[in-house]
Amino acid sequence: MASFQTPTFSVREAGITAKRFHGWHHAGLLPFGIPEGRKNLLTFPEFIWVRLIDRLRTLGYPLGGIYSLKQFLFETRDGELAQDQAEQRPSLLETVLARQLADGGEVGVVLIPQGKPQVWMEASGGPRPNGTHLYLSLSEQVRDFRANRALEGKERGLGLFTLLGSRETGMEATYDRQTEVGM
Repeated sequence: MASFQTPTFSVREAGITAKRFHGWHHAGLLPFGIPEGRKNLLTFPEFIWVRLIDRLRTLGYPLGGIYSLKQFLFETRDGELAQDQAEQRPSLLETVLARQLADGGEVGVVLIPQGKPQVWMEASGGPRPNGTHLYLSLSEQVRDFRANRALEGKERGLGLFTLLGSRETGMEATYDRQTEVGM
């Protein structure tokens, strides 16, 4: 599981400028620290999160809404924000990504105006909420990542898409507990 948390991907590989990335950091949108004077490398879940921020900002989603989504996705089962991933339990984003990598089904986050974000999974069998909402497909982000030929070597090096072939991972067990509480 260590490779899932190995900082490997540059901000540039995520398609984000350093200026924009640092602006998001100063706005409190990044749930991880930035090492001073060193290259900013992202883990796979951080890479996906940065891509989601970019997608939301492109749609004009407000910074406050993105901050609330960050709190939701990076909160651990203990209710703490996952800062030091070596010592913390996996965040909701990490567990949902682990589930998506394990079974390949559609997974995403539903943003409802004036409501708390919700995780939606095709495998749960439940319908997406009715009414006005914004759906962020985490599966689409994973597909885009896999289609990026420039990242192919890093993907293989980390073994991201063979890493979670077994359904009996600790992250999946954590995920099951979180969705029972959160849904």
